[in-house]
Amino acid sequence: MLASCQFVRKDKSTSIYFFLGVEMTSRRAFIGSSFLGFLGALVPGKSFGLVTAAKKTRVCKISSIPVSGGKIVKTTLGDLLVTQPRKNTFRAFSARCTHEGCTVGSGRAGANVVSGGVVTCNCHGAKFNANDGRAVSGPARSALKKYVVSKDKTYLYVS
Repeated sequence: MLASCQFVRKDKSTSIYFFLGVEMTSRRAFIGSSFLGFLGALVPGKSFGLVTAAKKTRVCKISSIPVSGGKIVKTTLGDLLVTQPRKNTFRAFSARCTHEGCTVGSGRAGANVVSGGVVTCNCHGAKFNANDGRAVSGPARSALKKYVVSKDKTYLYVS
């Protein structure tokens, strides 16, 4: 006696068959889902949108960043612009101008580079808001890259 296989429905994502009264997906759908599961096992923590914790990098002492000011700090992540727009509120941005990659501010590590709440790129005069990093006047049109800032009693960290 031959077993009967009845085709029930086919759409773009799966094919469903009844085989001896049991609902089954198509071979193609089964192989595809198995392959995705295999890839997920190869890359744990990266698949299905899971986020792994970023490593924190110590940047500078809290006391070195003036209120309403900011400084260029050299780190393993590159030059960062670290600002304190108001007391105990710290921000960190890439110190690279989004126009042509020059270092914003004076370019000197340790010097206060914020004036009137903005940081100016010395190459072509682009200005960036020291609180959120957005470009406030050209030629740069996009904001500076932002970093997440955390702190302990003494130091600032970015991730």
